[in-house]
Amino acid sequence: MGEEPEIKTPYGKRYSHQHAVYTSKFFRNCLKGYDDVEVLAALHHVPENAPNTSKKYLAKLITLADWLSSGERRDREVDEELGDPSKEPLISIFSRIKIDDKGVEEHYVPISTLNAALDRMFPVKSREAAISSDPKSENSYRSLWEQFKNEIENIDTADLSNQIFYLIEKYTLCIPAATYKDKPDLSLYHHSKSVAAITACLYHLRLPEEKIDQIMNEIRLERYNSDLMKETFFLFIGGDISGIQDFIYSVTSAKALKGLRGRSFYLQLLSETIAKMILSDFNLPETNLLYCSGGHFYLLLPLIKDAEDKLNGIRKRVDKILLTAHKGKLSTIIGLQPISWQDLISFGDVWNRIGGILVKKKKQKFSEFLKDPKDSFEILGPYETGGETKACEICGEEIEKGEQCPLCESFSSLSSKLAKAETIKVTGVGASSLDKMPSSWKEVLEALGCSYSFPEREDKNALCINSTDFVTKYAGYKFIAHSTPMKGKEVMTLEDIADEATGIKKWGVLRADVDNLGRVFKKGLGEDKTISRISMLSYMLSLFFSARVDKIAEEFKNKVYVVYSGGDDLFILGAWSELPKIARRIYEDFRKFTCHNLTLSGGIYLAPSQKFPVYQAANEAGNAVDKAKDDQKNKLTFLDKPISWQDLESISDIAETIRKLLEDYEKRSVPRSLLSTLYSGWQEKELMENKEIPMVRIWRLFYAFKKLMKGYKEDDKQLKELNELLKKVVADFNLMPYLDIATRWADYLTRKEEAKHAL
Repeated sequence: MGEEPEIKTPYGKRYSHQHAVYTSKFFRNCLKGYDDVEVLAALHHVPENAPNTSKKYLAKLITLADWLSSGERRDREVDEELGDPSKEPLISIFSRIKIDDKGVEEHYVPISTLNAALDRMFPVKSREAAISSDPKSENSYRSLWEQFKNEIENIDTADLSNQIFYLIEKYTLCIPAATYKDKPDLSLYHHSKSVAAITACLYHLRLPEEKIDQIMNEIRLERYNSDLMKETFFLFIGGDISGIQDFIYSVTSAKALKGLRGRSFYLQLLSETIAKMILSDFNLPETNLLYCSGGHFYLLLPLIKDAEDKLNGIRKRVDKILLTAHKGKLSTIIGLQPISWQDLISFGDVWNRIGGILVKKKKQKFSEFLKDPKDSFEILGPYETGGETKACEICGEEIEKGEQCPLCESFSSLSSKLAKAETIKVTGVGASSLDKMPSSWKEVLEALGCSYSFPEREDKNALCINSTDFVTKYAGYKFIAHSTPMKGKEVMTLEDIADEATGIKKWGVLRADVDNLGRVFKKGLGEDKTISRISMLSYMLSLFFSARVDKIAEEFKNKVYVVYSGGDDLFILGAWSELPKIARRIYEDFRKFTCHNLTLSGGIYLAPSQKFPVYQAANEAGNAVDKAKDDQKNKLTFLDKPISWQDLESISDIAETIRKLLEDYEKRSVPRSLLSTLYSGWQEKELMENKEIPMVRIWRLFYAFKKLMKGYKEDDKQLKELNELLKKVVADFNLMPYLDIATRWADYLTRKEEAKHAL
């Protein structure tokens, strides 16, 4: 990135590790006053050249972490500088995934900064399209460097450790950590983050330097299966909030929609707060939080004395607060797995094993309380006073007055704030106890040690939402899928959303998640299942669902409600006619983003009435997803049938053609008998498949169409379109698949029903 710097380096006359040399120059030019950090960063390839024993030891920790993060250590002193790094883009981690016998096709991530739309990050097949040698081009390293340098000069050095984390993510997510390899598929951000996490653990382990040297020697000689490499010195922590589905969806009133997004977001904040609590208790930085989304979090900790007792104590503290707040509906599941040096290099297996541990732990929730009779009585209740007491119309809890309990009212308020919020502020307040039922979601999180607010003005201690333009104004940024339909200042009701539908006034639910995810993490990356690559893979999936899905939802303003989108799944409530459209948009973008190597299965359920309980619709949509997965996956269940995403497009085309014939001609529209004609044709096919008739009597359909056409002249547009429809419906004397779905779809789109809440 410029001319060779003429500075002294710890390499003497050797300049094989130019990136370390540039690191020194960067500190001296942009981050003055961090001399010790500069020395350690520049020494991470040659710790033996450190000026004293203390720095030598610390530099060795960074070196070892570097090797463990990348999963390799060959003598790279020449290799690292082979080729021209300025012409090497990052290979998409998704294009490396292989879970069947098909070959993989490399895709490249364009050189760009991170933004909420992710529109500049979609992988491309052409290396030239991903990176430009023209320094003035937006997708060149020179351009990226100039942007980064301009922002680093304005960073708040008083909050350096926090802000630099966001800045590195913004600028290094799309560039490779190293280009000397055949497959530069690991981003510099994820490599650096993993190195920092492992280094933090090594620092707390206080291992003798001799031990560090032994491990480095095993890796240098590629003896990954030695007894020494199998020794456990780390803890991999998996966290889960149990009871999420019931907590979000099992509400008893149509008015619950106002608080639905608030409940979902509260759970997201809850998992983040618990993860922060663990990091704080172990005195570890945020880099050791490998993943946090969808009510799950994963942490890398050092295997220190009493670590398990400390984690059990944290879980008990959290569960006591949740028990007071939610009376057993929510609980904390924390699974831990000791891992070895070897495990860090083959981390995909570890990631899958922790999933099994969490499943077992879910069957033992609140087990810590059962050891003490007083605690067990608290778990078993009773919680209510009994008698003829008024109940909250949302959650059913007893209340003294009003229609909702204070906690449910606070979730409604959170939904409204989140819909308009541009910033979120997190303040550490110190954990405390919770002795009574809280009146707000904030009280629960504050008892766990974090206070959350939504400043309406620029705040240098806050995070900006869905924007990475934070330097000089905010501390960082956060991506949140929070698209919410609003009517004035209030979240729209179910009836309001149903009224936005085309044709029949119904609302519905779309749920979807990634297919074969367990196999992807276990086998998808082959031998390259390092901690940094597994973390990157999970991060990129979560990034799509939290950032890109929200941008897509903005195209359907006031017609869809993103109740939840993050991790590897989503839940969207909306006007029924919009759900197939947004499902297709999300699927198409997901396929492009994942280099067509991953798929989604989804399910759409249409509520039979506007006041139908949300939790029942959620359950039915979940069943629809299961139905799609049972039918070979990579499908969408719509109107009770699993449909391939490719077929969905042609079915939509037929439905739209029918709709136009029924509606687009005010004076001479085709009569609605067209629907019964088409459906009768489909019934013929069903009779044949059930062996009730020997063949489809296709002539009946032709005859019915001929009768419809009699009323039109040869040059009438309707006649031409009816002929085109017949050609689409019948090919080689066979009916098109899913004609029944297309017909029902068109029927719903064309039913004349007045909006019940129209002004």
